[in-house]
Amino acid sequence: MIILKKQGFTLIELLVVIAIIGVLASVVLASVNTARAKSRDARRISDFKQIQLALELYYDTNNQYPIGSQGSGVWSSHAPVYGNNDNYIVGLAPTYIPILPRDPRYDEGGQGYLYNSNGTDYSLLAHATMETIVGGDPSAAGNPSYIQALDRICCAQPTIAVYSAGGRSW
Repeated sequence: MIILKKQGFTLIELLVVIAIIGVLASVVLASVNTARAKSRDARRISDFKQIQLALELYYDTNNQYPIGSQGSGVWSSHAPVYGNNDNYIVGLAPTYIPILPRDPRYDEGGQGYLYNSNGTDYSLLAHATMETIVGGDPSAAGNPSYIQALDRICCAQPTIAVYSAGGRSW
């Protein structure tokens, strides 16, 4: 009598291994997506610091802030609802900043970077774009200190802003 030796894996064993791999893959994907969102928020903050510096350099040279592409006192942006203009801060690029940054993710509707100026003051918003703010409030305890230090002056949350003294109330 010949006894055949069982070779290979059973269907149950294969399904268990596939399920474990699936769970591990979803955990990795979730952490990668969180890292990407944090990276986009860090870029937004960096963009704002660059634009703010360029605005102050422009002011030092011209004794006024540049006007937005939609005109004085009107919100301008690369977003379609606010003008759909890559040069949404007229006169700033390429002299004071190589190119005007755009939001790394949003470029539709009313989401994105918004700029408003009357020449004397300005306000720049990352309108409804921040992805990693806890509870939509930058000052909330669960946010890192660099997020808690950001101001938000209006609008749908999560929004952050930089502005001159008179531009805070817009």
